[in-house]
Amino acid sequence: MRGQGRPAPGQTMSASTHNSIPVLALLEATPGSGARLRAEGELFQTSFVRWRVALGAAASLSLLVGLIFYFLTHNTALLAWIALQVSAYGVQAVACLHYERSPPGIATSRFSQWITVWSMLTGITGLISGSLLWFLPADNQGLLLSATVLSATFAIGEVSAAGHARLAIAAVVSQALMACLALAFHA
Repeated sequence: MRGQGRPAPGQTMSASTHNSIPVLALLEATPGSGARLRAEGELFQTSFVRWRVALGAAASLSLLVGLIFYFLTHNTALLAWIALQVSAYGVQAVACLHYERSPPGIATSRFSQWITVWSMLTGITGLISGSLLWFLPADNQGLLLSATVLSATFAIGEVSAAGHARLAIAAVVSQALMACLALAFHA
């Protein structure tokens, strides 16, 4: 680490120092796309250090939500939804372990590839999460409304934790797309 808490180019930020680095100021104060990539990388790193908690909580919440809707509807297809959603979070966890064991330098092509992979995985979990509405009966508007609110809450949580614009877009667009399609189908 070098002066004023900033990491050297290509260096990642440790979890213990992420609060002391003014990443947003770096985004605004330093001209050039390389600086922007480094700043985005730092933002990603600050959220990545909590991946175990985030993915564990997301998988647990998906399990709980799926089971609640299963007990309310007795639709056995929801058990497949639960398995698919929890498995998708498991795939993300494996990818995180791989990233953690061999992290790329920030603002490198390998880091950009990782963000693309992570965005795709986030989009997939968003599609699965948003598809919950497909498994609910069209005549029960209360359940549809509840599932829509839960899907929106998941999307807001993803945006809050994303740390990178592509991840936020992947989460929101995928969940909103599936929720809107399901609601249109149920109309």
